[in-house]
Amino acid sequence: MSIIETVNKQIPDAMRAKDAERLSALRNLKAAFVTEAITLKKKGDLTDAEAFAVIKRLVKQRKDSAEQFKAGGRKELAKAEEAESKIL
Repeated sequence: MSIIETVNKQIPDAMRAKDAERLSALRNLKAAFVTEAITLKKKGDLTDAEAFAVIKRLVKQRKDSAEQFKAGGRKELAKAEEAESKIL
């Protein structure tokens, strides 16, 4: 099973579990996959290597955002970014 298929399968699971944080992270990840496919002008799904690169980039963005929020004294936003980073 590919990374994209796994994410698509986990979205309904998160809905059933009423896990809003996880659902939001998975939906954002799915949107990033679609955006990357459009950017690469791919007709089908991304390969696992391409999907993993997207995940790595999103995790790095979340960690950078968390650091900036901490520096700005916004601990609640930093905590949200760190939680999403862990889910990814």
